[in-house]
Amino acid sequence: LTAPATTVLDDRWTAGLAIWAIPALFALLLWWRLPSQPEAAVESREGLPWREPRAWLVSIYFALQAGLFYALATWLVARYHEAGYSLLQSNTFFSGFMLIGLPSSFIMPWLAQRFGNRHLLMAGSGLLAAFCLLSIAYWPQAQPLLVCMLLGTALNGTFSLALILPMYEASTPLGVSRLTAMMLCTGYCLACLSPVLTGLARDMAGHYRWPFLVLAGMSFTMTLLALKLAPRRPADAAKS
Repeated sequence: LTAPATTVLDDRWTAGLAIWAIPALFALLLWWRLPSQPEAAVESREGLPWREPRAWLVSIYFALQAGLFYALATWLVARYHEAGYSLLQSNTFFSGFMLIGLPSSFIMPWLAQRFGNRHLLMAGSGLLAAFCLLSIAYWPQAQPLLVCMLLGTALNGTFSLALILPMYEASTPLGVSRLTAMMLCTGYCLACLSPVLTGLARDMAGHYRWPFLVLAGMSFTMTLLALKLAPRRPADAAKS
């Protein structure tokens, strides 16, 4: 909707982007009206689980997932434009990448809850994302809209699955909060570097093939981490 709004507003892209402040203001009003209830005092003063290996697995997995999304949000259109597509076509591919994420972000957690083996679903999504990124790197002319939609399905699905990982990994509400805080802090601090590093790699290589191959490698690493995050056996969970 941003492009049509920009056209209506005398082709001012700043005004077209500014319209998204309107739903943010509505969200602020709704948030302001939500009832605030005091929580019970928590005696435990434990910090974040920096010394727990699985907490680092969860955090790095989230960092890779978020880093991939930010890099693609920044450079996917440029990659297809470099491959010979017009800006309108390239933005259409990116729109497909984004729009398919709406249903996939709801369906993936449901599938994980319905059938179990969430780590296999996460690993499969990582492999699918890696295949799509390899296709974009080597064969950008091959069904670009379909490839982008498959990529959006994989990455948006893994985002929603990553957000619920702390609930599976921790056994208490406080433990979930501690792990979530570490995951988000570590993940976003690392993920924010990916667009800059991708752009730097493009400048050094002179094209987008090598940066997208690196992104494919990140997706494959996500697959390996997902397999490492297989549900723990009851005996292992009791020890932790």
